[in-house]
Amino acid sequence: MIEVRNSPGLDARLGSEELQQLLKHGFIPMAEFYLLVTQDIGFLWDDTESLASAGKPRLTFPMHEIIRRYIESSQLDQQCS
Repeated sequence: MIEVRNSPGLDARLGSEELQQLLKHGFIPMAEFYLLVTQDIGFLWDDTESLASAGKPRLTFPMHEIIRRYIESSQLDQQCS
């Protein structure tokens, strides 16, 4: 499951709380992974134990490099049009 949020300042603790709420309401009972992406940071839970407990994400990564590449690519596309 992938979720994209416009939540500046989201940290791993708040990301885990988001996952806990989804689990509590049965939204991801069979998911193999949960990827939460914001404009600043991304979090990945991809093992049974971390998903079931909504614990610490296995991977946390900054989004600035990904967004920068997307913007540069978009600008190139506009210049070529």
